[in-house]
Amino acid sequence: MLEDNWYDSIESLQSIEDTFWTENKFPARLIQAIKAELNRDSDMEDAHKPAVLKLDTAKPVAPAEPEPREVHIDEEMKEANGFEEYVHLGRSLLQAFFKETGFVKETILPSMKILTKVVENLANDPMEPKFRRINTTKKPVQEKLLKWKTLVSFLENLGFTKGESEMNMVGFNSELIRGFYDAIIEEMKTNTEAFGVTVSSGFDPYAQHSSSTTGER
Repeated sequence: MLEDNWYDSIESLQSIEDTFWTENKFPARLIQAIKAELNRDSDMEDAHKPAVLKLDTAKPVAPAEPEPREVHIDEEMKEANGFEEYVHLGRSLLQAFFKETGFVKETILPSMKILTKVVENLANDPMEPKFRRINTTKKPVQEKLLKWKTLVSFLENLGFTKGESEMNMVGFNSELIRGFYDAIIEEMKTNTEAFGVTVSSGFDPYAQHSSSTTGER
């Protein structure tokens, strides 16, 4: 019997079934004491076992992207910023045109006169179809506008597209037109002395290339 029931470790004692204790007529209090001791030893043994680091091998989940939110921009500020950018762009193109001509006043002024008329008409009535069309077969248009790539760029940035015999503006941006018109005025004011013209309210700075300081034609 001893050989068949040889228990020499805590694990072997823990493996004993309850029927063994009752069949061999162990006192109930002794059974409880033995089991309590076995449980205590088991807890102490677990406490001394080194901790096992469990690695999470699951594929990491990407953080959810934030939902898009509506950004409210003050309309007046947005228009002002756009307008200033248009003026700056227009002035940059005009300055490039002056450089392209070699800063020759006699070349610049006739071209600027036609350009101003085109932009001024659009600023006053952008819905008028005839103001949104430039006849490119006319000699003055060819010599004073289309000859200069910087002025062609000016018109294209304004919204004109080039066709076989016309440049057309299909849609229009009123802020852009006003910005380019202001760019012309500001550049003429800046170059008053160099061009020998006077710029004032309701101006025509190109009449006879006048150097009068009265602003009269």
